[in-house]
Amino acid sequence: MHKLRENIAPATGAYHQLQPQTKRKPFIATIAQLALALVGFATASFIVLHFALVASPTALPFLLPIDPIVTADWDSLKNSLDSLRKEWLVPGMAVAVVHQGELVFTHASGLRNENDAVTTDTLFQIGSTTKAFTSFSVAQLVDAGVLNWETPLTSQYPVEFMDTTANATANLIDALSHRTGLPRHDFIMLNGATSEENLSRIKYLQPSAPFREKFQYNNHMVNLAGTIGGKVSGLGWDQLVHKSILKPLGMDNTFTDPYDIFSREDHSRGHGIMPDGSGSLFMFEYNETLWIDSTKPAGAILSSVNDLAKWVALINNKGVNPADGKRFVSEKQFSTIFTKHTPGAQLMPVTGGVIKDVSYGLGWFMESYRGKACVEHGGNTVGYSTQITTFPEDSLAIIVLTNLNGTPLPEIAAQYISDVLLFPRSWSYWSTLWKSYLLKAYAQSLIERRRIVNSRNKDSVPSLPLAAYVGTYHNAGYGDFQIRLRTVETFDAVLVGHPGHTSVLELVLGHWEYDTFGVFEMRLQRYRDYTFPLIQLHFHLADQGGAVESLSAKLESSVDNIVFKRVD
Repeated sequence: MHKLRENIAPATGAYHQLQPQTKRKPFIATIAQLALALVGFATASFIVLHFALVASPTALPFLLPIDPIVTADWDSLKNSLDSLRKEWLVPGMAVAVVHQGELVFTHASGLRNENDAVTTDTLFQIGSTTKAFTSFSVAQLVDAGVLNWETPLTSQYPVEFMDTTANATANLIDALSHRTGLPRHDFIMLNGATSEENLSRIKYLQPSAPFREKFQYNNHMVNLAGTIGGKVSGLGWDQLVHKSILKPLGMDNTFTDPYDIFSREDHSRGHGIMPDGSGSLFMFEYNETLWIDSTKPAGAILSSVNDLAKWVALINNKGVNPADGKRFVSEKQFSTIFTKHTPGAQLMPVTGGVIKDVSYGLGWFMESYRGKACVEHGGNTVGYSTQITTFPEDSLAIIVLTNLNGTPLPEIAAQYISDVLLFPRSWSYWSTLWKSYLLKAYAQSLIERRRIVNSRNKDSVPSLPLAAYVGTYHNAGYGDFQIRLRTVETFDAVLVGHPGHTSVLELVLGHWEYDTFGVFEMRLQRYRDYTFPLIQLHFHLADQGGAVESLSAKLESSVDNIVFKRVD
C-alpha cells in the first residue's frame, strides 16, 4: 500500500489577551484562563477562515481535502504492478487509469510474445468486456427507433427456446442481462460452427432455471442480441459497433474481428500455464485463440489500453464524449444499460467481504465495493484475461489487459489500484485472498479426484471391441462427436458443428471402466493425464451385447448429460 498524505488541518494563529499582573495567580486559575484563550483562538480562526473562503475558495488550498489520485505515487504503483505480474506468472500486462475523462496513468510490463515488450498500444483480446459495446450499440438503435427493448427475440430473429415462456416473451433486456433460464453451454463455441448455425441450435439447449428467475451467464444470448442489432441496422454487428462507437471515438486501434490481429504488428500472443504443476508457460497457436469468431458480440473485440481509455471516459461521462461534448446515447437509454436488471449476479468467488450487492445491468456488473458504487466487467478468452472497473461517482476507470489464460491478475490489479487511489487506508489483500481460495479449491479437487479414482472398477472391460465404438454421434444443439481409432487402446475424438468444420476441441480417449471412456488428452488446455479423465464419455448399447447407439457426457454442469445419437 502507498501511504498518501493525510488531510491538512486548519492552522491557527496566536492570540494573546494581556492583563496586568499584580500577583501570581493560582494554578487552577491559570489553567482556566489558558482554556478560555484557546477557545478564543479557535473562534477567531474560524471567523477569519470562514470569510476568507467565502471571498475566495481557492485562496487557502491547503485547507481543502487532498485527492489521493492527484497525489498518487505512480512510480511506486508501477513497481507494485510489476511485482504482481511476476507473482502470478503473467507474460505481459498493460494498465491504464482514466480520471475525469483524462488518461492519468499507463503502464506496460512484460512480453507480448517470446521476444517483444508490451506497449500501451499492444492489442489484446478483451473477451467479455466486448458485451458492453454490444449493449451500448443496441441502446443506440433503441434511441433511433429501430429496436424496442421489450419486443420478443423470436419476432426479430429466427430463433426458438425450449422453454415456452422464454420462447414467447424473452426480449433484448433478458438476453443482455442473462436471465433467460439458459446456462452457459459454452462447449458449442468450440465446435467450429458459424454464429448463425449456433444461434439456430438454441432451441435444443436445455434450460436450468425458470425464465427470469435467476442470473445465468450466457454468451449465446449476447451473441443473439448483437446479431439482431446488426440485422436491423443493415450493417452487421462488426460495422454497427465500428460506425456507432469506435470511429466517432477515434478508437482506430480497436477491431471487432479477431482475425484483424494480423493487421497490427504490435499484438500480443495468448499464453497458458501447463497443467502439470510445473508453472511452465506455453504460447497458444493462432487458430486456438481465434475461435471466438463464432460469438463475436459476446467477446471478440481486440484493443489496447490507450484506445479503451476513450471508451471508459465515455461511460464515466454518462454517454457523452468528454473530448468533444457529443452525446452518443440518450440519458434514458444510458440509464437502461445501468439499471440493475438481474440481482444475485455474483460470479467471482473472492469478495473479501467488501464486494456486495452484485447485480447485472446490460453488459456490466454493478456492485458495492467498500461502500462505493462500482461498475465493472471481466473478460476471458483462450490465452487472454481482462478487467475494466469503473467508479462512476469518482469518475475513475481502471483497465487491465493480460495475455494469460484464466488468470485472476486483472481483477487483483484493478482492485489494488482502486484501493490505492480511493481507499488509501485500507489493506489491499486481494492477491493473498486469491491464493488462499485457489489452494482450497485445489485441495478440494484432489479429494474429488481421489473419490472418482477409488470408485472406479479398474478391472472392468468394454462390452465390445474398441472398433465397435467408432462412429459419428449427433446432438442437435452441440453438433457431432466424431470418434476414430487412434491406437489399439485409444480414440481420437473431435466435436464439430458440421462435417467439414474445423474444431479446436480435439480429444484423445482411453478406457476408464465398463463402457465409459475418459478424455485423457485435450490439446487446447495441454491436458495429458492417463490416470484421471478430464471428462467422461458414457457409451450406451441398444441392448446387452448389442450395437452402440449413443454416447453422453456432462458438457454443461447444471443440466442433464448431453446425449449424442449415433448416426453412422
